[in-house]
Order: sequence, then structure tokens, then C-alpha cells
Amino acid sequence: MESIYLITGGGMFDYFKDKNNDGLNIKFSHATNGYTEVDEAFAANKNALEADITLQIDENHQQTEIPIMAHPPAVRSDYTLDEWLDVTIASDKAIKLDIKITEVIPYALEILRLHGPTLHQPVWINADVVKGPNTNSDPIDSNIFLPEVNSKFPNVTLSLGWTTGYRNVGPPNEKYSWDAMEKMLSLSRPLNQLITYPARAALLRQSWDRFLWLLEQSNSYTLTIWSSTTDVVSVEDMVFVRDNFDISRIFYDAEDALTDPLIEAINANIYPKNFYTGGNVLDCFKIPNREALKVTWEHRANTIDILQPALNDSNLMMLEADVRLYGEGTSQINESLPVMSHDPPALNYDYTLEAWLQEILSRNVSKGLKLDFKSLGALKASLDVLGKMKSELTVPIWLNSDILMGPNSITRPVNATEFFRLTQSVFPESTLSPGWTTTYRQIGENEIYTRAMVEEMYSHCSSVRSPITFPVRASLTRPSIPNLQWLLAKSNRYSLTVWHSTSEKVTTEELLEIYNSFGTDKVYFDLPEEILDELIKAIENQKNLYS
Repeated sequence: MESIYLITGGGMFDYFKDKNNDGLNIKFSHATNGYTEVDEAFAANKNALEADITLQIDENHQQTEIPIMAHPPAVRSDYTLDEWLDVTIASDKAIKLDIKITEVIPYALEILRLHGPTLHQPVWINADVVKGPNTNSDPIDSNIFLPEVNSKFPNVTLSLGWTTGYRNVGPPNEKYSWDAMEKMLSLSRPLNQLITYPARAALLRQSWDRFLWLLEQSNSYTLTIWSSTTDVVSVEDMVFVRDNFDISRIFYDAEDALTDPLIEAINANIYPKNFYTGGNVLDCFKIPNREALKVTWEHRANTIDILQPALNDSNLMMLEADVRLYGEGTSQINESLPVMSHDPPALNYDYTLEAWLQEILSRNVSKGLKLDFKSLGALKASLDVLGKMKSELTVPIWLNSDILMGPNSITRPVNATEFFRLTQSVFPESTLSPGWTTTYRQIGENEIYTRAMVEEMYSHCSSVRSPITFPVRASLTRPSIPNLQWLLAKSNRYSLTVWHSTSEKVTTEELLEIYNSFGTDKVYFDLPEEILDELIKAIENQKNLYS
């Protein structure tokens, strides 16, 4: 009985195993409160029934203690909650219960607890617990809702939402605010349940940076898109969301009027891919099993002879390139001209940064871009270019600089405080790649990335909202694993990018240990092809050994 009971708090795809891990394939019936709506949902073979819970008002206009299935201002219903659960439990439908008033919570949770032993399907409980955009409506009291759930029926998925409104006329619609997102995260962090966040479809894309930040705080957080019949929803915006996130973590508690045009647009490939520059590379390229190892790279794509073949190679996903100021380190320096060059003085170059970006855009190829800024001046000038071209860029953008002293190094890094201030003020819609200056000793003992080094890095990163990948030198990473694990444990939005200099040695065994020491979605390998091939073979051999 225990394993069946826990299904109520389990994942949708553990229950609906034939839906190809795509939330669009799980069909919700919205506002399934009365006889007619329940019958229609069953006839249409919906997978999940969403219904609203409030308290009944008696003939004397007094609020009772009887939970009924109705959306305020309605105060009467065909079903009490008790009766509605009897009907739905007898089916194979998932259940989503939407708490409409705080007063109903203890009575509804007690009824749900009593039905617990017979429930055999996923159960979601929704409450709008944070004030959201375009409304002055009071949210459900989370200080009552969450303790009641946890004490009476904790084995559920929590659907934690915001009160919202929508303006068809008048001032522009507000975004979901950062304050509202941070309040939601503070409520979510202590919870053990799966959590889904209901997002109003018409307001979602304009707030995407905030939703992505929230959703990526934990792999157990998902998105549920809903809409009111009076909202104006762009199908293109809905395609954008699917392009920019894991489709197994997006659900649609919406009428066919929203989902049918979306399905049609997907099947007809109507809209070109428009990726958020600060999004996850794994979502951009829909990497199987979200394995970062499978992201492919071209390194130092600064020149025509490297960039052009890379643009023609459909197997390459990420282009890494270096940016310096023209004449850097000489009297000829031009502080407003960033050019593509690894080594100073950068007097000879094939591309300015702007020309390099325009060349990539003109080819209409989907390549993520990692830009390595060799100086603070190069960063400043480059951000001016990126800021002007922001609306044209629809691929992942990574911004890299070595900002702290690292193992074996005496090289002066880019100023860390300025790196974060500039990137966050001009181009926060990016993945940041702050690294350490390093060298490799061919003779003698090499230093590691120490605990002090990673703690110093975290002191700069802890308040940053952008996702962060930390570039680490392959030959120095294996002995540094415990310290790097400490760093990545600080945020689910942190990852590593392992890079390699051909002048030094790193063994396949060392790389395999690095791979095994972190989540497969947390380590990218920007390595020479022959070294990467050997690592992939070792991983396959390892899988075969334990299969």
C-alpha cells in the first residue's frame, strides 16, 4: 500500500508512461467542477482533471465547513469535494485541486487525508501564495497552506502560484517581478515535494528570465502554463518557451484553444527558433539525457580558416573565440575596437567582434557563442557591441574572463568586481564563465584549485542571477574535485567547463574520474577531438561493464 500511496506525490511521467516525456501530451481539463464538466472531461479522455475548491454558503448566507467544487464567486456546486474525489479516484485521471480561499484549507486537507489510502494517481494541490502582476488580490496564506499540507497529506506535488491579472486595455501588462520570484523561492526551498509553478501564458515570455532563474534552482521544479479565456496569448510565445526549456518540465493546464494552435505550429515548424541568450545550452540543442559531454566545440574560432569550416559543420554546437582590444599592450591601442585574437598585440586580425557576429548571423546557423575576454578593456568594448546587437542574437551566449588567481599562476586577472558589474548591468541575458588564471608546470608539483580559491570565487558569484559555468584546466581538475564539488553544490545553476592545453598531459582515467564526480548535466568538455573520443569510449566501456 505504501508504494501506491506515494504515487500521489510522484512525477506525472512515472504515472503516464506513454507520453514521451512531453508535458504537452498530458491533457488537462480545466475548471472541472460540475457534472457537465466532469462528463465532458471523461468523454474527451483527458488525462488530468483540474478543479477549484471553496466553501459552501448555506441558505442563510453563512459560510459552512463543507468544501465544494466551485470557482468564486460561485458558492454552490454539483459536487462537494468528498463526492468529487469519489468520482475521480475511480478513474485513471491525475488530480489537480486549486485552493481558492484560505478558509477552506484545513477542511479540504482533512478530506484528502481520509481519501489517501484509495488514491492511486498523482495529486497536485494548487494555491496562489505570492502576490503577482497586475492585481491587488490577496494571496492564499502560505503560513496556513504549507503546514496543513505537510501535516495532513504531504505526498503531493505542490503547485505554488501567484495572484495575477491581465490588462486587455490600459497600461502595459506588468512582468512577474524579481521580488515575487525571490519570495516564491524562499517558500519553495525548505519543501521536500515536487513543485510546479503555474504561469499565466500571456505574461510568460516577457518574464522568461525570471521564470528560468526560478525553475533552474532545482531539477524538481516544473512549469504549468495556464490561461484565462479573455487573455491574448501568442502562439509564437508558447513555441519560444518550448524551445527554451526541457519539455518534460512544461505542463499545460489549459483549454484546447491554447494547446491545439501550439501543436499545429510545432508540427508545421512555423516559427524559427528564437533562443534566449541566457538559456541553457542543453535546452537549446535538446541534448539527449541532458548530457553535457555531448555538446561539441570549436576552440579559438578567431580566424577565417577556423570559423568558416566550423559554421559549415552541422555537428558543431559551440564556438569559442577570444577577444582583445586592437593594439592591446601597445601605443596603438584602440579602446573602442574589440577584435578576435588570442595573443597581444592584436594588430593583425581577420574579424572585429562586430564583423565576427555579423558573419555568424548571416549564415543563419544555430551555434552557441563563448567569448573569452582577455582584458577588462576588451570586455567593456565588447559589451557595447553585444548591447547594440542584443535583439539579433538568438543563441546561447557565454561571457568568459579569468577573474581570480588560480593554480601555479602569477598572471594578473581581469578585475572580478568589474567583470560582474559590467556583465550584469549591460548583458545579464548570458551565461557567465568566470575563471582562474592558471599555468601548468612540466617539472615539479602542480598546485590545485584550493578551497580558498573556490570560496573566493563563490564570494563574487553568490548574488549573481545569471547561470554560471566555471572553466577549469583539465590537467589540474582531478585532484581538485572535492573543492569543485563544494562550489557546484552552492547552486543548481553552476556547472564546470573542462578545457585542455595541448602542451600538457591529461589521461583518460583522470577525465573519466572528473566525469563520474559530477552530474552529467554539470560538466562540459571543451577538449581536442582525439582526447574527447577516448573519454567517450571509456564512458561507454564503463556503462557496458555495469549493465
